[in-house]
Amino acid sequence: LKTNGDFVYMDKILNETFILNPSDDSKGYQFMMQRDAKLVIYNTVNEIVWSRTSAAVVSKTVQCQPPYDCPYISLHNDGVVVLNWVNSEEWYAKNIRHQYNFGEFSHP
Repeated sequence: LKTNGDFVYMDKILNETFILNPSDDSKGYQFMMQRDAKLVIYNTVNEIVWSRTSAAVVSKTVQCQPPYDCPYISLHNDGVVVLNWVNSEEWYAKNIRHQYNFGEFSHP
């Protein structure tokens, strides 16, 4: 996430880059995390153009961390982005690099 609000994702394996700016409706792309923690990017006609499934089995938990429902993504003070969820009353917070098999990140 850049300071201007752009969400930038680079997939080195597929050699693809997505830049989404929530303030620019003309691009029409939408980034979403589904209830099972699957990350999805939709195009202007609601077709999935990119997705990544979580390595763990995740399901929605209402107000696991009030006022938030799980799963959700948070940024830790050390800059690590984590996926948070609850399964069988146990709390999980895992680095998204490992949880989604992103590998190494690079900056555009």
